[in-house]
Amino acid sequence: MNYEKDLFRIGLWFRSSSDFEQTAYLNAIVFLVSYKFKNILINYSLDISTSRFLASTGRAHEVSVAYTFNLYHRGKKTRMRAVPCPNF
Repeated sequence: MNYEKDLFRIGLWFRSSSDFEQTAYLNAIVFLVSYKFKNILINYSLDISTSRFLASTGRAHEVSVAYTFNLYHRGKKTRMRAVPCPNF
């Protein structure tokens, strides 16, 4: 789940895993904070493990920076062969 307001975004995600012989179980909670400035998106996420097996690892921090290219040139959209990317 993400909530977006102007240039800021916060999110709360749940990650689960399953074995073929067992049912799915929750193994991490992920918190996300993002800020967008012009064409630059800065993300910070914190993964908190809930699995007993991974409890010794505790938490994982991740920072990412993404740049969005402007595909418009003189009011016309330029053709660019790219793989479509979902907006998270």
